[in-house]
Amino acid sequence: MELNINGLSKHFYKTKRSEREGWNEVNHGLGLTCQLSGLGRWDDEVEAGYYSNSHFVQSNYIAYGLYYPLTDWISAGVRTGIVSGYKTVWVPSGINVGPVPTVKLKLSERYTLNLTLIPKDHAFLFVNLGIGF
Repeated sequence: MELNINGLSKHFYKTKRSEREGWNEVNHGLGLTCQLSGLGRWDDEVEAGYYSNSHFVQSNYIAYGLYYPLTDWISAGVRTGIVSGYKTVWVPSGINVGPVPTVKLKLSERYTLNLTLIPKDHAFLFVNLGIGF
């Protein structure tokens, strides 16, 4: 099990909305990750939680991640999930679904840094810290 402290984000682009309101790049929130039994050499996990999203709105999420260990300290893979809180003209429900590439950096036996690239029209990076227990 892992407690996730969400996090930080970095946007590499601007929109009319961000120019008017700015981006929220300090995304307070918590999540919980449960490691599953794995698929061969791949590690898999489920995660659920919440955070203050880029538009200063609370987002709730649930995701499944599948990661391949590249070294003892680095795994890369994809997280597929459902996230709320991103209501737009194109997504009136505010619910987004989809895969996102993720890299997990094992800082120690207890701490993991999770870096997720959100490949929208213009990408942004989301980072959280996992604390194993």
